[in-house]
Amino acid sequence: MAEAVTWLERARQAEPDALPLGLRLADLYARAGAKSKALQLARTLETANPASPEATAMLAQIYVLNQDLDAALDAYARLAALAPASPMPLVRMASLQLERGDDTAALASLRQALGIDPSLFDAQMSMLNILIRQQKFTEARALAREAQQRKPDAANGYKLEGDVLAAQGQHAAALAAWERAFERQADGALLIQIHGALNKLGRSADADARMARWFGEHPADVPARLYYASSKLVASDYKAAIGHLEAVLKAEPDNLIALNDLAWACQQSGDSRAQAYAERAHALAPGNPAVLDTLGWIHAERGDLASALPLLRKASALAPAAGNIHFHFGAALARSGDKRAARRELERLLAQPQRSAHYEQAAALLRTL
Repeated sequence: MAEAVTWLERARQAEPDALPLGLRLADLYARAGAKSKALQLARTLETANPASPEATAMLAQIYVLNQDLDAALDAYARLAALAPASPMPLVRMASLQLERGDDTAALASLRQALGIDPSLFDAQMSMLNILIRQQKFTEARALAREAQQRKPDAANGYKLEGDVLAAQGQHAAALAAWERAFERQADGALLIQIHGALNKLGRSADADARMARWFGEHPADVPARLYYASSKLVASDYKAAIGHLEAVLKAEPDNLIALNDLAWACQQSGDSRAQAYAERAHALAPGNPAVLDTLGWIHAERGDLASALPLLRKASALAPAAGNIHFHFGAALARSGDKRAARRELERLLAQPQRSAHYEQAAALLRTL
C-alpha cells in the first residue's frame, strides 16, 4: 500500500490538474488510513472542481470516514444539487440523519429519493422502518401496497407489507404476506422471518421443517444457519445448535459468531471442545465482550478462577449494560470469596432498567452473600 501511494503521489505531481488521478489518490489515502491527507486532498479537488459530482462525492465519503457527519451532510446536499437526477445522495443523507437520530429529516430525504426513483428497495425499507417506529402504520401499509402495484411480480412489496403487519402483532397476516414474497423470490433472510412467524403462531414443527428443507437445498447459507443455531441455543437444544454451527465453520473457519456460540453450546452440553473453540474466538477478537464472557465463564465453571476473573472483569467493563456478563462476573467473584465485589456486580445487574434474563438467578445469589 505504501508503495502504491508513492507511485500515485509521483503521478499527481506530474499532472496536478488531472481530476481522476487526484480522486484515485484520495481514495488510496483513505484506504491506507491516512485520513487527514485524504481529507486535505479531497477538499482541494472539490475547490478546484466545484461542478464535479465525483469530487464532491469523494469529499462526502471522506467526511463520513472522519466521522464529521455535519460536514458530510453538507457535502451530500451539494452533491444532490449537482446531480438532481440521482437519488443516491439523498439516500446517503438519510442514512446519516438516521445515525444522528433525526427521523424527521431522514424521512424527508427518503421521500425525495423515492420521488426520483420509486423502486429503490433500500430506501423503501428505511422509510418503512421510520414509519413503524413512529407508529404510522396506515402510511407504512400504503407504501408497501404502492410497491406491490408498481411491481406485482416482485417480492419487495409483500416483504414490506409483512414487516408492517408483524410490527402490529398480526403474525398470521404477516406470515401470509411473507409467503407471497417468498413465492416470488426464495431468500434466506425472508425465510428467517417466516420461521419466526410460524413459531409465534405455535407451529414450531412446520417452522423447523421449512428450515430443514432450505438447508438441504442451500447448505452454505451462513446467515440462516447462524440464526437457526441461535434459536436452538435459546431453546436449549444444544445438539442441534452444535450441528449447524459446525456447518458454518466448514464454510467459514474464522466465523467469530459461530466459534463463540459453538463454545457456549459445547460448554452447556458437556462437550470437551468448548474451551478450544472459545480460545480460537478469543484469538480472533480479544476485545470482544461476548467472547471474553464465554471464555471467562468456561474457565469459571472449570474452577480456574485465576484465568476467569480477568476475562470477566474486562468483559463487564466493555459491556456495562450486558446482564449476562454481570451475572457471570458476580458469580465468579462469589466463588472466589470476594463477596463485596460480587454484591456490587450483582446489584449493578439488578438496578438495570430492563430486567435481564439472569435477574432471578442474580437476586437468588445476592441473597446468599
